[in-house]
Amino acid sequence: MKSSVVKRMVIVSAIIIATLFLGEFIHLSIVEKNNLKVDLQISKLYYFFGFGTLFTYLLLEVGKIFTPNKILMVFIVALTMKMGAFLVLFFGGEMDIDTLSMSTRISIVIPLFLFVIMESILALIVLQQEDK
Repeated sequence: MKSSVVKRMVIVSAIIIATLFLGEFIHLSIVEKNNLKVDLQISKLYYFFGFGTLFTYLLLEVGKIFTPNKILMVFIVALTMKMGAFLVLFFGGEMDIDTLSMSTRISIVIPLFLFVIMESILALIVLQQEDK
């Protein structure tokens, strides 16, 4: 791998991890400040989605080297597997989705959208990169 690719991977990984911790801190501060009741541990949500995004990004970068023609398929499979793992790990029988409070639902959606949007932007960047 070229040094520019490795440098980009390190920078993007640092941005993803910083977003994870900053998002978690802001989210927990808002929940605590407003005394909201959340049925899930917010930090687990951020760790799951943050490290899932990091894994997906690294998979895209490495996948582009080995299978450049099928990189979009790699992205779709990684995203689908992550969503399936999320449902199994967080709602695998112990919690009913219909009984969640609105604050819990919003607390799930915020990191989900944050990191899915980040993954989509990173996928576009990886797809548009020209290897020189």
